[in-house]
Amino acid sequence: MSIFTEVSYAAFLFGGGNCEICKKHTELPYAAFGTRIRLCHLDACKATFKRTGDHTPANLYPISDGRIKQCLAYAENNQCLMQTRFSTLYRLSDALREANECLADPDGYLEKKKKKIAFITKYMEFCNSLDKWKQSRQNLYNKTVAANETFSNQLAQEKGWVHWDLMSSTPYGSMHRLKNSRIERVTRRDYDSIADEVKRTFVHLAILRERKAREAAYANTRYAVEQHHQRLRSQLPHIVLPSLDVFRRLPIVQLLQGTSPETVDFPLKESPHDVSTTLRKEKWVVERLNEELCQWREKVRKGLAAVLGYPNWITSNENTNSEVLHPVDRVTARFLCKTCSRVASRYREDDCLDYAGACAHFCPGKKDKQVNVWAAGRFVKDEKAIAVLQKLLALCETDASCPEAAATLESLGMAIQCTSCGPGIVMNSRSLVGHSHRHEKMMIRVLSKEEVSNVLLHPPQPFIVRNVTGSEPRLKSVRLQLNFGCRHCPSSSQYSSAQVETQPQLERQLTLLETESSQQPKSMSSPEASTSAKQGCPKTKQVVKRFSFPGINSHLKEKHGISDPRDEDIFSFDPIELPSQKKK
Repeated sequence: MSIFTEVSYAAFLFGGGNCEICKKHTELPYAAFGTRIRLCHLDACKATFKRTGDHTPANLYPISDGRIKQCLAYAENNQCLMQTRFSTLYRLSDALREANECLADPDGYLEKKKKKIAFITKYMEFCNSLDKWKQSRQNLYNKTVAANETFSNQLAQEKGWVHWDLMSSTPYGSMHRLKNSRIERVTRRDYDSIADEVKRTFVHLAILRERKAREAAYANTRYAVEQHHQRLRSQLPHIVLPSLDVFRRLPIVQLLQGTSPETVDFPLKESPHDVSTTLRKEKWVVERLNEELCQWREKVRKGLAAVLGYPNWITSNENTNSEVLHPVDRVTARFLCKTCSRVASRYREDDCLDYAGACAHFCPGKKDKQVNVWAAGRFVKDEKAIAVLQKLLALCETDASCPEAAATLESLGMAIQCTSCGPGIVMNSRSLVGHSHRHEKMMIRVLSKEEVSNVLLHPPQPFIVRNVTGSEPRLKSVRLQLNFGCRHCPSSSQYSSAQVETQPQLERQLTLLETESSQQPKSMSSPEASTSAKQGCPKTKQVVKRFSFPGINSHLKEKHGISDPRDEDIFSFDPIELPSQKKK
């Protein structure tokens, strides 16, 4: 038609546009050229347009008025409504506009619209011919797509390839889709032009998939080794084990696990389940693993003994005196890592490592593989912890090399007083190790049962800090209760030896104050003065301030300079029902 230029005509047919419902761009042509209805490929948009779209059938007003119908373009097909039975559709907005004009001048409406009626007649003939062309084009497109699909399936079967790989991972897929968009059939000549490139792509694809399979198999075997390491850690009685990284480097483990994805056999001979079963049930593997672990432990014991100051120690089974413990088995064997100075969660209370902890230690967050290669030279002995443990052993009149030393210290219970802190700080031998890091030179004494009962007004609750700071939601309300007190404050101890020692000094100060008051004029001396002086004497019962857990933390930091509270620093007025106790 004369209303189109060459460019506008091409855009009218193939330009694409926005869907009337979802407003997204689509390359599909008009669903109806007459009314210029454009819908995307989604059936949901077509269903929505059918219910609420800008259209109206011919049997409803104002289309039912024959005068208005002559002036309106209509949809030449019913594809926009997904109907099999044809019904003529008009634009509702156009129909309402023409109806308003008709009502404004009913008699002269047809005369005024004579040119438009002639244009609509020719335009609809043009749109009907376009619709026939679109249908024939769509039929040709469908036949071409089916023929190209048949060719690609035959080609994949001929070459022994997977059809999906041919279409999605090779240059043939791009050519295939381009031919479909142009409605052209793929021929053997087209394939021959890119055959070499397609073959190279399949070779690369096979290599890529083999590498992925190796990596997946390697990851699975590593997971099986990790599970076996966890199994050994949890078995009873507990045995000393290296960290997981060191465990993986044992020869028998490397043999089963491999050192890299390239070392994994392909096709796979063993599944991860087979690796796990071999580590647990294959007799020669179990024996070999135990032997290599024993060899590793002997090397570690020799190295850690040198760190403790015994470079030439002979193992206890070779020593003539079997009652002498190896240096690393003693209670005074305490180590610190020079690389990270960090400890595992189970050693958080100690803030240092024993022999088993040093063997299992690895530096978290270190990506360098060489950092986590175990070496005794990475450790130093914990001078503070060792010094205070030696003092405690001396007070108990025992030696660290004695096999009963650990049991002797354990039997003391809550009877070790830190005289470097104050009278109310009493702990057991386990807490003593971590507490020693607060002081450069920690001083201690062992209390009798009567002294302990006098010092500890409130009985200790083991692991109170660790349990109250747990992640369970119900512990939040426990932390907010005013149920915690400070053992560093004098009022928290009932009657301590320190108070006994200061009693004569306070009495002398009181006597001096009374003498001075007797020498002053009577107007300046009063009963209130002597009463206020007597208040300086310690009393057996004082008001103990209550804190919430965040409050006791702030109190310890501000008043006593303690930023990391421990069990010996605080107490609870009422027993706290811990989650583990409640389950029992």
